[in-house]
Amino acid sequence: MNHFASNIKFLRKERKLSQDEVATITGITRVTWHNYENGNTQPEIDKIVKIAKALKVNVGELLEIDLGKKADEKHNHDAVNMVHEDDTLQSNMKDEINLLILRQLNTLVTDITLIKQKLGL
Repeated sequence: MNHFASNIKFLRKERKLSQDEVATITGITRVTWHNYENGNTQPEIDKIVKIAKALKVNVGELLEIDLGKKADEKHNHDAVNMVHEDDTLQSNMKDEINLLILRQLNTLVTDITLIKQKLGL
């Protein structure tokens, strides 16, 4: 039950529930819930199953995975992907701008060539 206390607190806050609300949902008193979150006491397995169902996670996740850290890693991964996507978008925009500039330059060179021909230069 290494991550149990931190996970139930993380999940409760993530779901925007008060200790009173989650206590009501699970049928556990608020004081007992508070003690679970603070690691003062550990619930029996039947309570763990009830808590996992109420928080919509499986028992293995609740006990074995640091869900707060996992969420941070996902957030960091998503942020890196967003930066990469932004860099790619900026690179594509630069390429398009460069292409437009080249087209304009080609048009100007063609216009200058035509003007020179008309002037006999």
